[in-house]
Amino acid sequence: MFRTASSLLTQAPLFFVTVVMAAGYAGATAPSEVLPFADASRYDTCIELIDKNPEEAFEQALIWRDQGGGAAAEHCAALALVDLGAFGEAAVKFDRLARDPSVGGDGERAALLGQAGNSWLLGGQPENARDSFTAALALAPGDADLLIDRSRADLWVSLVDVKTLDFGTPMDQRNRYRIEAVPGV
Repeated sequence: MFRTASSLLTQAPLFFVTVVMAAGYAGATAPSEVLPFADASRYDTCIELIDKNPEEAFEQALIWRDQGGGAAAEHCAALALVDLGAFGEAAVKFDRLARDPSVGGDGERAALLGQAGNSWLLGGQPENARDSFTAALALAPGDADLLIDRSRADLWVSLVDVKTLDFGTPMDQRNRYRIEAVPGV
């Protein structure tokens, strides 16, 4: 099956928005269980507000940050920015948070870099996404979700300036073996 690369690129943002939003940033568990911040109650309240009023959630997160809310407030603000469609700004916040030692260990930092990568994809910046996913994989090398996310970014980057795409073309075998070696993939 042949498709023009330009038609894929124009459809790609909608596809990536659907995939990222379907996966959800918070998931079925409470957000404070995914990234355990000190003020879990206020954090969960801020996250809940995003669904109802993302502008208000963003403003409240900034007020909370100014009152010493730290990484939890910044993370809520970044998630609100995603909901508001300010993907690049959100990605920068996620990347900055991943470098903050108060957010936790390698697992939490990798999760934040994964959120940065997905935000970059939503904003149509796959090169930046690939960088974030690569940094996340340095912290969590066996994470299947991150491997898949980086593969999505790699695919999007590789489509730039391609006139046609043959879906029958095999992927690089090294990448295939690395992905297949991860349990659950």
